[in-house]
Amino acid sequence: MLNNILQMLPFHGPSKIEIDRESQEILVGGEAYPLQMKTMQVMSLLLEKRPNVVSRRELIDIVLGGNHLVGEKGLNQALW
Repeated sequence: MLNNILQMLPFHGPSKIEIDRESQEILVGGEAYPLQMKTMQVMSLLLEKRPNVVSRRELIDIVLGGNHLVGEKGLNQALW
C-alpha cells in the first residue's frame, strides 16, 4: 500500500504529505489513504528522525520491539 502511494508522488515540485495518527491515514495532496498500524509506526518514526537515515535494525528495534526473528518479514510487510 505504502509503495503504491509513494509511486503517485511527483518527482519534481513540492508534494504535501501529512500523517494523521489518530485516523491512521496518510494524506497525499489532501486525499486520505488508510495505513496498517505497523506501517503508521514506521512512517511516524521516519518522519520523526528526518533528515537522518534510519537503519532496518533501528526500525525493528523500535517498531517491532527488537524481535529480529519476525522483524525482517514484519518490516518488509509494513514497508510494502
